[in-house]
Amino acid sequence: MGLLFRRKYNKDITIKKIIEYLFLFGLLPHTVYAQSLNFGGNWEYHIIGCDYESMGQFSFIPKGNKVYGSWSEGSPQGQGTSGKLKGEIKNNKLLIWRCSDDGNSLYPECPSYEKEPTRYFIKNQNFLSSYSKYGDKFQEDFMKFHKVKKGIEIPTQKEKCRN
Repeated sequence: MGLLFRRKYNKDITIKKIIEYLFLFGLLPHTVYAQSLNFGGNWEYHIIGCDYESMGQFSFIPKGNKVYGSWSEGSPQGQGTSGKLKGEIKNNKLLIWRCSDDGNSLYPECPSYEKEPTRYFIKNQNFLSSYSKYGDKFQEDFMKFHKVKKGIEIPTQKEKCRN
């Protein structure tokens, strides 16, 4: 199909685009499209700021357009929190609901989850962009999550500091 399209219209089309078009026109179930986004696996970030350092790790286990897993965020100085998560892929976004397994008051204690998602992820080519809820709006976070791969170090993001 791609070869015919390329010859006739002199355009290159990717498998991802074909899947998007099939989903868009109702020819492909949503769960197949959601799986093609491939949020599964372990994703991490590492930030060195002007006066802080922060790390985070999210593990996603996909099941159709649903995701289950765990999360942890904190600093090397020992401050942090962790817990479980559940998520749903909608409109190219992975919405997540969290609970805390360490008594952190920001999130409900597991097995109860947040009533609404306070974070979502968008898959880019090599990383996940994170968006957190502030008030009633989502804003893009500074950190970029990178997929954990054996033998490859997660890049450290450095915040620009004012002198």
